[in-house]
Amino acid sequence: PDAAADLLQSARASHPDDVALTVDLADALRATDRFDEAAAAYHDALLRDPGNPDALAGLGTVHHARLELDEAVTSFRQALARVPKHPVAETGLAWVLELIGDYQAALDHVEPCLGDPEPGWAISAAARLLRRLGRSAEARQLLESADLQRMTPADRTSALTTLGQVREDAGDYDAAFRAFTSANQCLPSRFDPAGFVRSVDRIIDFFSADRWPTLPRS
Repeated sequence: PDAAADLLQSARASHPDDVALTVDLADALRATDRFDEAAAAYHDALLRDPGNPDALAGLGTVHHARLELDEAVTSFRQALARVPKHPVAETGLAWVLELIGDYQAALDHVEPCLGDPEPGWAISAAARLLRRLGRSAEARQLLESADLQRMTPADRTSALTTLGQVREDAGDYDAAFRAFTSANQCLPSRFDPAGFVRSVDRIIDFFSADRWPTLPRS
């Protein structure tokens, strides 16, 4: 990923007015956690093409990663105003509203997506939000009527985890255990020491003394 970003950086030096190339560069920088550089590239793209939905959505993702949640909501909503079904902005807004704790607003955003051709992420998110709102029975009904096998592994893992939780809420412990076991089998993984170090470094950066007073409270 770093090599790709470096190549795009070189290409952009030769084509500084190419907005699509600038957004591609910003995406590559974001993928390697180079958030300051990514944000600068997204802003540059927006200076050249105000309202560019890909740049707005990417900038929203950077704000999300930095826990700049109000700014993330603004960027995602601006992207969706341009492209109502922008995939990055659509899913990103749901995540950020949930992280803020505005579960009803997040559910209101997600529910229209349940009718999409590939609604896996929306089913998973809606069920999780229903449970957070104290509506576990509805969450269970949604999940048990869904075709979880059609979901991506990540969405299926999330859905099965929530299914285990709502079954546990109802006292159906054997069924909950089966759901949790299935969730664990969806995404087998190996420990990545370098990735772990990067994650810890990001947490340390996020929860600095300066940032702590600005973080959302539940």
